This record gives sequence, structure tokens and C-alpha cells, in this order.
Amino acid sequence: MSQKGFNDRKLVTEFLLDKNIDAVLSSPFKRAVDTVADFADKNGFKIDLVEDFRERAIADAWIDDFKVFAERQWADFSYKLDGGECLSEVQKRNIHALNNVLA
Repeated sequence: MSQKGFNDRKLVTEFLLDKNIDAVLSSPFKRAVDTVADFADKNGFKIDLVEDFRERAIADAWIDDFKVFAERQWADFSYKLDGGECLSEVQKRNIHALNNVLA
């Protein structure tokens, strides 16, 4: 996380302070954990990692023309590159994880 990211996480903490929060959940990615850590630490929460909240894999290789890739994925939610997830797979994974949390 950049220095700006570390500074900005204080904005996240300030935003969350007056919310009725019972738990802190995060993707296992370090940047996501670091984003909520200040709030969790200041309010006595343990950060629960939810694997299926992770960011999506886009591809196994470098994407030469990301603009073309982005346009195509938004036009076709089933479009994906080798080693990546399509948007519909990510949506299903995230909804399933959220339903597990809510249960």
C-alpha cells in the first residue's frame, strides 16, 4: 500500500466510526486488510478474512491492450482470459460469500 493509501485509511476509519458495525471482514489481500486495520484496531475488532471476497484473477499473462479487454468483459459477463475469472463467476462467488456471512 502506498503512503497515500495508509493516509487514506484514516478516512475509512472516520467514515465507519458512527456506523453500527458488529464485525470487520476483509479480502485476504494485504492491501484490503491494511485498509480496515486502523478501524479494527481502534475499535477492538478482529479482522475476519473471507477468501471469496478476494479480488478476481484476470489472466495468467500480461494484457497488451487492457482497454479492449475491459470493453469486452463489460459487454460479455462470461468473457475471460486463460487463468482468469469472468465477471459472472466473480459475481456468483461474491454473492455466495456474502450470503454465508449473512447466515
